[in-house]
Amino acid sequence: MWRAPGTGHSAAMTATPRTAGAAARARAAWYDTRSALLGPSGDAPRRRRAARTLLLGLAAPLVAYYVLRAAGVPDVVALALGAVPPAVSAVLTAVRERRVEPVAVLVLAAVVLGLAATAITGDPRELLVRHAWLSLPFGLWLLVSLRGSRPFCFAATRTLLPHRAAALDELWTCDAAFRRAWRQITAVWAGGMLADTALRVLMASTLPVPVVPALDTALTVTTLLVLQVPTHLLLHRSGCWDLIFRPYVRRGAGHDHRH
Repeated sequence: MWRAPGTGHSAAMTATPRTAGAAARARAAWYDTRSALLGPSGDAPRRRRAARTLLLGLAAPLVAYYVLRAAGVPDVVALALGAVPPAVSAVLTAVRERRVEPVAVLVLAAVVLGLAATAITGDPRELLVRHAWLSLPFGLWLLVSLRGSRPFCFAATRTLLPHRAAALDELWTCDAAFRRAWRQITAVWAGGMLADTALRVLMASTLPVPVVPALDTALTVTTLLVLQVPTHLLLHRSGCWDLIFRPYVRRGAGHDHRH
């Protein structure tokens, strides 16, 4: 059978390295980000804190609701008790670190508002929508921060990576492409949070109550993962990814500051 030049085995051979290269870059980006946010493999305290946050903020409310519901507890009570672990975690974090985190305040406010509304109406959907009371103000806050000297996403990254704060500050001062990337990233996250809010309200108001907690948790994970894509792309395009997320890369002659 006749084959056109460049097709068949040779084309497959050229496609395979390209695919492998893309997969390798994706794995490298994941490992770089994980190392930067969680610290090196020996940084056990930071990893324990991250695991505790995921456990109390996502897993505990979901497990508590479905276990209690299976035991015959009404939806309102099961949802209310499921909201307790993240609220307690926020309070304990504030007491332990002796400072009030804005996110912790939002978590507590969302829980209190949801409980109060449910107590008045008796409708469990008031508690189902409580996470929208987190993503809505967060999205608006991100938009407002674009008018400030430093957008929220940059400030948050600087806080998460204290060992790279000096390098981040220098890049922010000297590199216009770096500043532009973080403003674009913050705008994308703001849009993502507002879309997240709309989806949560739609799910809480239209879907069966037992379905919503699982979908709500899945939406949280999906939103965070999806927003990593434009974040990574914009930082790569700015030429500053390696300087932020790879500790073994050194500032050198190969990096020029673009004013």
